[in-house]
Amino acid sequence: LPFIRGGIDAEKASASVTSGASAPAASEKDFVYAAAQKELTIIAKDFIDLHRSGIGIGQTLFSFVLPVGLIWLVLSVLSDVLMPEQIFMVIAAVTGIIASTMYTWLTEFESFSAYLFLPVKVSSIIRAKIMTFSVLHVVPAVFLTVIAAVTGVLASAVFAIVFAFSVSYYALAIMVRYSGLSPSLMLYSASFFLRYSLFLMPPVIILLGLAFIATGFSLAALILIIPSYFLLKGSFEKWDREDLPGF
Repeated sequence: LPFIRGGIDAEKASASVTSGASAPAASEKDFVYAAAQKELTIIAKDFIDLHRSGIGIGQTLFSFVLPVGLIWLVLSVLSDVLMPEQIFMVIAAVTGIIASTMYTWLTEFESFSAYLFLPVKVSSIIRAKIMTFSVLHVVPAVFLTVIAAVTGVLASAVFAIVFAFSVSYYALAIMVRYSGLSPSLMLYSASFFLRYSLFLMPPVIILLGLAFIATGFSLAALILIIPSYFLLKGSFEKWDREDLPGF
């Protein structure tokens, strides 16, 4: 974790371990602890903001459940052409894409200028938002489980959740890489939306095709973890170097 955060030099750390020095190790531990405390504080603030604004219930209903539910009803018409498992995997893919927009819930009304007076880096704020984003994924997980139970494909629920989560985090990584703490740019910038679509849709379509062949092949979506990791890692470094509007 310290090396991923980029706060500790690997050579110095290894040298301190081999030489048996205890002071550097203590400072490294303090660094990780302090960084984690800052992020946990921001996460707590996110949930307080969600609770106070009531945005969680409204956004969950109108920005997530309603559109995915409508798509589910439309796809149900194709039940004579597609198997229930295939329809369910399409719903999982759509759920993953829509679930990635939960990141915008956490940044849309945030005033980042307030962080100017705090000893916190942009990467720490983004990392905290991603952690809150991860907790909110209880919503799509429950939603997909309910759909699986209703449609009689409960055995495919785990595969669908893995597929949806992989797509969601990959879409999130693209948003963070190119928009940082301003994902609403996707609504106003045609170039950003085009770039987002070109990065996201081809792998999703390919993975969905594999899931159509066999439900178990949907686990291939886990490969999206690799580009997601590198996109996010590069994003932390990028946004720590660049100035964000209002930060």
